[in-house]
Amino acid sequence: MKRAPVCDLSALPVVLTIDEIASVYRVGISTIRRDLQADAFRPLPFGKYPYRWLRDDVIRDLSTRRPLKTTKVK
Repeated sequence: MKRAPVCDLSALPVVLTIDEIASVYRVGISTIRRDLQADAFRPLPFGKYPYRWLRDDVIRDLSTRRPLKTTKVK
């Protein structure tokens, strides 16, 4: 089931699942899994739980500036 994009982070639960992370970052679940395996997805899941994130980590990550991913045009 596809979720609507999230606008209010305070409305999210303290522990987020991969579905909720996909809604926050507005990317597909498969993209998150692929980036996690390539060690390219931030924030990292917490503890020993591979697909669980803390809301505070997500808020902190979104408040930091990062370079945008760009695609090359042929």
